[in-house]
Amino acid sequence: MRTLVLAFILTALFAADGYAGMDDEIKYLFPDAVNGRDYIVQDDSDGKGPYIKEWNLQDSQPTKAELDAVAASATQAAVGRGKAARLNNVVFRAVIKFLANHHGMTEKQVRDELKSYME
Repeated sequence: MRTLVLAFILTALFAADGYAGMDDEIKYLFPDAVNGRDYIVQDDSDGKGPYIKEWNLQDSQPTKAELDAVAASATQAAVGRGKAARLNNVVFRAVIKFLANHHGMTEKQVRDELKSYME
């Protein structure tokens, strides 16, 4: 069982999703918007952080204050998406197969056990 817990912790670290970036904040406000088509987020690595380089939506471009205001909600939404994505991740599936073989369990049993840790 310690191996299952360790695998879960490692998987959670690989899928680090504790902060919603600007892209997630924009998607929270504009769920149908697509980065690269409707807007472009860029970070010039100059210490100023990401910014909206291009805005192609009919709606007004959100201000930094508007994005900051939804950051917590966007983070919760991103975490929810991250949990679902982890279960479909190729690396995660490989870990599940390994753990199932190592512990004499089915892959479904391992998934169910790991899901219980994520709730």
